[in-house]
Amino acid sequence: MNTCRDGGEDITGRAGCTDITASAGVGRRPVRRLTAFSLFLLIPASSCIFEPVEGPDYPSVYKDSFYADSLGSPASCSFSQDGYWWACACEGGLILASVSGGETVRETRSPLTDVAFMPGSGTAVAAAGDSLFAAGEGCPDTWIAAGGEIMFVEPCGSDIIAVCSDGSLIRVLPDLSFGETVQTGMNPALCALAFPGGDCIYLGGQSGVSRVYPLTGATAASIETPGPVVDLFDAGDGNVGIAAEGSNELWVLDPLGLSIVTLITFPDFPTVGAGTLDGRFYYGGCRTASGLFVVSVSGEQVLASPGYGDLADVALSPDGLLALVASRSEYSLTLLGF
Repeated sequence: MNTCRDGGEDITGRAGCTDITASAGVGRRPVRRLTAFSLFLLIPASSCIFEPVEGPDYPSVYKDSFYADSLGSPASCSFSQDGYWWACACEGGLILASVSGGETVRETRSPLTDVAFMPGSGTAVAAAGDSLFAAGEGCPDTWIAAGGEIMFVEPCGSDIIAVCSDGSLIRVLPDLSFGETVQTGMNPALCALAFPGGDCIYLGGQSGVSRVYPLTGATAASIETPGPVVDLFDAGDGNVGIAAEGSNELWVLDPLGLSIVTLITFPDFPTVGAGTLDGRFYYGGCRTASGLFVVSVSGEQVLASPGYGDLADVALSPDGLLALVASRSEYSLTLLGF
């Protein structure tokens, strides 16, 4: 049912969902597209996000930017499986865009904590507490009430797995109906990761990471960490990445047994991570060392850009040609390429 739980109606007739790109001046300000010059004005002169120390072996060249202060801080960003669409979940709504240009904004009136695309489609599904919010190509704005506090959404197989704060998993089918709900041994679940076409989901908790079968909730493998897991990410080359409290390294793990493949040292405790498609370079944001950092698998820091501020997320396109950087403190999204 294409309704929004807060009532009200926008100019498109969808209850409670305001497309502020189509109706600038209604509610909050629309997202502003930034030119390279206007983005530069937001960044201290001592930092430059346009010129990497080394390249172009990883996406590092400025392509486009969006200033999302109208929706509050970004929380999570994601690309569709074909790489054509991207989305960003924010405190006050959802940003949808294509890599060829043009963006639309959905003001949701409920904080969104994570977003993922339904495998094989341009439909973005966002976590919004006790509900999911879906929008995108061929999908009218849709609220779906859930039976738990959903924190994360991950593409898994042909479906999306909604991860609740207590570690329970809810399967979301392509028609946006709910499948089975299963319990896991990860309570609370602090972060999650899955892959389109995969048969398992990775859950991070207070002291480790587990590989879990979403159909049964059974744990297939696990690894302990020195502290709470703050991010799980695609590390490239088929591997799983971890950022955990108490470690200034990104851990790169074998996806089956979760054994350590390599450790990537950052200047401070990393809170966000992402790996290039070939696993040669790793993006990260750190707790106190502000900005975006890129470190090679050999341990060489090849990029340091303080102007990005406190990072919320970094997502790489499936073909590895684009990187989307979301800054929590700067309310900005920056698209990097070659």
